[in-house]
Amino acid sequence: KAPPLKKKIGKGKYGMALSPPSLPSPGPPSKEDLRQWVRHQADKFYQKYLFEETVDHTASTNVLDILTSAVTMLGSCGSTSETDVPLKQIKALLTAEGGDVPSSLSSFELIHSGFVEAFLKFLTPQPSDRETEVMQRVIKFLEVFIFDVSSNEFNSLPYTFMFDKLQQCLGHIEQFPVKVNDGLGDSLSKVISTYQIKCLPKKHPEHSGGSVRQWSSGTVKVDPLAYVQTLEKYLITRGYCRDDAEDDDSSGGSDEDGEETVIRRQQPVLQRHKLTLFINNHPLPYDMTMYQAIKRYGTHTRLDDEAHPATHTAVWHNIHTIVYKSNDGEVRQRLSAVKSDPYHDQIPSSFLEKLSSAPPIILESYQGMKVIQLLHILHTISQEWSLLLKTDDYHNPILHPENQINLQIAAKVERQLQDPLVIMTSEYPKWFVPLPHYSPFLFPFPIRQQLLHATAFDRDRALQRLHEAHPDITLTTESRPGIRLEKDKRCVDRGTVFVQGQCIMNELSASKSLLEVYYVGEVGTGLGPTLEFYTLLSHAFQESQYNLWRGNTIQVDVNGHRKNYVDPQFGLYPRVLSQSDSVQLATVCDLFNYLGRVIGKALIDNRMLDIPLSEPFYRWLLGTHEKMGLVTIKEIDPVLHASLKEVESFALKKEKIMNNGLLTEAERDNQLSSIRDDEGNSIDDLYLDFVLPGTELELVQGGRDIPLTIHNVEEYLCGVVDLTLREGVRKQMEAVRAGFSVVMPLSNLQLFYAHEMNDLLCGSKRAEQWEEEVILTSLQPDHGFTATSAAVTHLARVLSALSASEQRSFLKFVTGAPKLPVGGFKALHPRLTVVKKSVEGDPDRYLPSVMTCVNYLKLPDYSTAEILREKLLLAVKEGQNSFHLS
Repeated sequence: KAPPLKKKIGKGKYGMALSPPSLPSPGPPSKEDLRQWVRHQADKFYQKYLFEETVDHTASTNVLDILTSAVTMLGSCGSTSETDVPLKQIKALLTAEGGDVPSSLSSFELIHSGFVEAFLKFLTPQPSDRETEVMQRVIKFLEVFIFDVSSNEFNSLPYTFMFDKLQQCLGHIEQFPVKVNDGLGDSLSKVISTYQIKCLPKKHPEHSGGSVRQWSSGTVKVDPLAYVQTLEKYLITRGYCRDDAEDDDSSGGSDEDGEETVIRRQQPVLQRHKLTLFINNHPLPYDMTMYQAIKRYGTHTRLDDEAHPATHTAVWHNIHTIVYKSNDGEVRQRLSAVKSDPYHDQIPSSFLEKLSSAPPIILESYQGMKVIQLLHILHTISQEWSLLLKTDDYHNPILHPENQINLQIAAKVERQLQDPLVIMTSEYPKWFVPLPHYSPFLFPFPIRQQLLHATAFDRDRALQRLHEAHPDITLTTESRPGIRLEKDKRCVDRGTVFVQGQCIMNELSASKSLLEVYYVGEVGTGLGPTLEFYTLLSHAFQESQYNLWRGNTIQVDVNGHRKNYVDPQFGLYPRVLSQSDSVQLATVCDLFNYLGRVIGKALIDNRMLDIPLSEPFYRWLLGTHEKMGLVTIKEIDPVLHASLKEVESFALKKEKIMNNGLLTEAERDNQLSSIRDDEGNSIDDLYLDFVLPGTELELVQGGRDIPLTIHNVEEYLCGVVDLTLREGVRKQMEAVRAGFSVVMPLSNLQLFYAHEMNDLLCGSKRAEQWEEEVILTSLQPDHGFTATSAAVTHLARVLSALSASEQRSFLKFVTGAPKLPVGGFKALHPRLTVVKKSVEGDPDRYLPSVMTCVNYLKLPDYSTAEILREKLLLAVKEGQNSFHLS
């Protein structure tokens, strides 16, 4: 309610007498009363702060005018060289105090000056551009915004200030909606447990084949959370779709089904789909829920996206026609809601494609998308700037990842991920999935990881992850359990884990069931043995006998036996193989396909691996491998990189001579022949030919007979880099990608960057997670222990002092995996629980024991921290590689 208005005669904006609004009548004020009151208050504000002559009316206006003028000049420049002046003017407006701090430039001024539109045009390819023009503009932009002319040094502060100002601008104008279902409580369970969707199947009118029968029964009731493929399976089992080979007289669907038939939800199983189902001529993705399908494609219902499902009376009371049609033998491996969306296009591989990558069409209507597009471009330039300016600082982006996060939008995603109703029905806001895929840098890694589990996998896995993160959220009802995640238990012999694992992956990698493993002769089962299974597979892949990886061979003691492994010092990357050796390639590619399936299955089941894959390997997996060059070789083989840098020094000296237009042809030839390195050697003294160093593989046909000279040095470098990073490993990496794709679409990984993939798949190895205080706050004492118990504090102290190898052994002993997930001990599910072990007599005589399935450590109440350390390490050493009853 507006406050009482005082009668006062004042002057309006132009000095005219302003009559005060009349006093509000008794009762709630009308809209007109409120409008008059707002006008009156606005005029008072104007008279007090803006109308007085002592107020500087031009201060803010001058800044806006100057910025607008510079932005206009930038857009009207005819050549790249002319843009130097407006770019420097804009840089000066973004900085203050000599460029060390950001200026007070406001979001209002950025928006209304045309700043965003001008830089979008300046930094993206235009239809009239030649191929090199946009690159020249980007390089000019970098020279101005990351190079300090006065000190002749690199200075990224102006670039960072520009990014931060745009982030502030986005925070002011974005209006991404969030679907909130707070306080639903029992009503949520009632909706999920009470309502069914009435469906009337109907044969497609254009289908004339005899393999599909016309539905002859009444309506059927379908669980709203049942998948589309559940209805497909029901129709097939009732005989309404038969293979041509089947007898026409075979039993079909009963005509007595009627309205009482209720199709319950089942775990989706990837199969050879025989039918395509339609609503209003829209083909339905197989792993979409029926509720989602009706709401998305049943447009005649005109549902409110923000309303509670209980108010969607049209969903529950109407009869929805589901048209079905035979696939006519077409094998449709996977038609999913995720894969059908426009934001799952392949990641652009070239820099120009990234610059011109506009937001998905579904996002264009949201306010602030132009700002996000410009932020996307600045992020891309930040990642690639060293390649543009030909520096060796590839691993030093201009912008730090943490400084690119938009906390406001990230909080909206996090809030949405905590809503069980939204996850159950997959009814997210339209922006919710495509925006993080378009601009992952705006969101912290943990939120993107949650988003992957919530949207890329099936609903039951999403609900399980929600329950693990928020145990207080109720996801079950009496009539329908909230999580129905089927488990597939397999018995494995420890002596043949690798071979049996390949058979299991070939059989189950396309299955939605959760893999659980137990071992021959051991009673332990559940999470611990399964995590160890993935750890054992990870280690087996690193054995040198399989000839998968480049690198030296080292010997490691494994349970008293010496085994040969590839040294993972620089991360694992495929060994270069002749792509024409079909026999060897077939064997190796089969194992790489196996690895891809293991990676995908571990990711979808939320299991950690223990394999140190290199960042260039992950670039291949993400599809960003084409940009890899000489600098990348340093990551996987520093020795080879050093040799190639020596060869490159000759190429750089040659380039300088060739670009000197003042030299005659004879002078140029003379200088080329006299090129020497720092030690006085010519390129001929290297005695190299066109063979990949360390192998017998020729860079070109007949390469062993082609010596390296100053005239072909560029071709040599290109050949080595291309064969090492791309062509020599292409079929191996394509096999990895193919294996992964059996489990899930590779497009799901667009949420992540290559440097984050190790954390996603293998957990975290950050040292701060082993600090004593962090461990104390992460442990859950129980059954005889409290947070202040001496044994608990001793345990935290002992754990914080463990070496790296001892940490791995302890984690494998307690959890089954040798690494912590991202987030450390606090991210373990279940939490690491420490309980007092009941013993007879002196506790110092007993060893601790664990229940790996629930991360449960049973610890005797030792008298000192020294005894605790001794007994714990003994138990860890003796308790590896077996699961028995304690």
